[in-house]
Amino acid sequence: MKIGYRAVLIAMAAIAVLMPGSAVADKNFNPAVIYQGSIEENSFNVSIHEGVKRFTARTGHPCNEVVAGLKTSDYVRCVTQCTENGFSPIFILYGNHFPGLADFVRKYPATRFIVLDTARDEPN
Repeated sequence: MKIGYRAVLIAMAAIAVLMPGSAVADKNFNPAVIYQGSIEENSFNVSIHEGVKRFTARTGHPCNEVVAGLKTSDYVRCVTQCTENGFSPIFILYGNHFPGLADFVRKYPATRFIVLDTARDEPN
């Protein structure tokens, strides 16, 4: 499944190019990827993890990887913690499993959210 890691790598590269100045050098660029369930037991998660490793190797910038439990409440709690801890952008791999996602992101206008499995028309 090469599409997953490429999607993350392309998204992170696009953020670095499209943001004013050098996004990777920006102190506000503090990315996090939040997985639902084990990385090793899910081929989609493995492919995303490989993309994160390549991004870090190419840019030298770390990306926080968080493994949430399989319950939706665990996933929402992890996204909330990452948001409150200042991570941005936050890659939400399972937006369809996130009830009230649009309302949630509106509460955090300074945080950039990237949702891989759904699209929402929100400014952040």
